Amino acid sequence: MVKYSPYKFVSWRSHFFYAPIKLAQANLDLFLVAGLVLLAIALVVRVNYFTALLICWLSFCLTRLTGFLASGSEQVLNLFLLLSLFLSQRPVLKTETLRSAQVIISNFAFLLCRIQLALIYAVSGVDKLFSKAWRSGDAVYSIMHLEFFFNPVIPVDLNEWMYKILAWAVILFELSFPILIWYRRFRLPFLILGVIFHLGIFFFLSLPDFGVVMILTYTIFLPGNWEREIGK
Repeated sequence: MVKYSPYKFVSWRSHFFYAPIKLAQANLDLFLVAGLVLLAIALVVRVNYFTALLICWLSFCLTRLTGFLASGSEQVLNLFLLLSLFLSQRPVLKTETLRSAQVIISNFAFLLCRIQLALIYAVSGVDKLFSKAWRSGDAVYSIMHLEFFFNPVIPVDLNEWMYKILAWAVILFELSFPILIWYRRFRLPFLILGVIFHLGIFFFLSLPDFGVVMILTYTIFLPGNWEREIGK
């Protein structure tokens, strides 16, 4: 995309907001290395307001740089990176009042992240429910016969009823996830089902970026003592 369809800066705002794209167009390797170094630094020193803002900025610029090649995974990633700006609690503010406000904002942003994840599934599930192609299983049949997306290494030959069952399994999962994920007893089972679901998208549809991003968002629903929960 940098070579064949370079991003065009149309205003002074674009020059300011998408300044990292200039580095990408000058030296793409340097841009990507800078992003990886920033992520490494953020992991070592723990993410703070400044590093979170830089990571979010680079991600938005990368999405704009890739243009029409950007998929749903980039949109989901950018959404949560934007919300995560308010999750940071470093540096700790000086006064007790400011620290209390900092914690309240962080907790509210964390709740918004959970609500956004639930809404992603709710909207997708409702859309599929009202789609005749999904209710009949034709959508799953079409997906499994896509020439450029379906993984040709994994041959699948199902009958009509199996396509319908798979379609309704996806619909029911996406409709029930945003409701049952809030209940402690259903949380881990649904997270495990979601991981299996997105690993299927990863391998069968050759969309690793979307699968990885969605699985990573599940961490916001992991309980604090998730190791004990799994061991029960």
